[in-house]
Amino acid sequence: MSLPWPISRDRVNIDVPFDLGLTLLCGQAFRWKPTDDGGYRGVVEGTVVDIWQRGSKEIYWEAGPKPFTAEQMRAYFRLDDDLEAIRVDIGDHRVDGAFQRYPGLRILSQAPWETLISYVISQVSNVPRISKTVETLATHYGDHLGDGVSNAFPRPEQLAQADESALRLLGLCYRAPHLVTISNAIADGELFLEPLKYRSYDEAREELMAFPGVGPKVADCSLLFSLDHLEAFPVDRWVIRAVEEWYDITPGTTQEAMGRWARDRFGQHAGYAGQYLFHARRDGGAECLGTGPRGPSDMENDFEDPGMDM
Repeated sequence: MSLPWPISRDRVNIDVPFDLGLTLLCGQAFRWKPTDDGGYRGVVEGTVVDIWQRGSKEIYWEAGPKPFTAEQMRAYFRLDDDLEAIRVDIGDHRVDGAFQRYPGLRILSQAPWETLISYVISQVSNVPRISKTVETLATHYGDHLGDGVSNAFPRPEQLAQADESALRLLGLCYRAPHLVTISNAIADGELFLEPLKYRSYDEAREELMAFPGVGPKVADCSLLFSLDHLEAFPVDRWVIRAVEEWYDITPGTTQEAMGRWARDRFGQHAGYAGQYLFHARRDGGAECLGTGPRGPSDMENDFEDPGMDM
């Protein structure tokens, strides 16, 4: 479906490893969908973006109703991250294998507000359900973008006015009051997300976890995928399986202890190590590095969050 407004078009030539589909559909973000022409459509920062990758050297896109600039695109995909330098810095043979098997898998740099709320929603759910709930939230509370289909993610002040019982009817269940509390905190200036980029990891994580519904995993996902803390190491069931099966760590280790272990072992890029291990474990376990990877659509129902934050 073509976009109805005057649209902006742009492209970025890339000379770094980059896999568009793998990066968009590997469980970091929830508003991207494949299109029939081999591209992907998502809503980013209040604009609809259709994007394609041509070979390994170029990405190009159309956006509306607002432009999406090349600078925004480079930042969103963290195209300035040197994946080879990151791999060397991590210095781990298992992570090396995952980097070789999935070249071009990148950490996204998403909007902090939308990322935090999306991961609060993500608890005890899987990717299709999370995506559906995020879209439902945007449909009911976000600004219409003019194509009759797409809505921006609701702003804090919009979600702060939501009725808790109405949110429960939309599938938020026990998470509904958490969303209202966090939305009010941001709308009222009690919590500022952007400055957390410049706080230490421990300080930023502690501030996020002071709010209901934000446990260790939600905080680490927010810090990693939107607040530039690449040392954050989100722990879900796939990461637990990867670490317990592939490393000398005691089964039953707590989330907190596993995160500390990861930061000690993998260093300042523990988040990249975690994302590659997460994907590798979902993609076939110990054999994944020796067999062909399944596509993202084959794995979308494999992402189950056991709700360890609760």
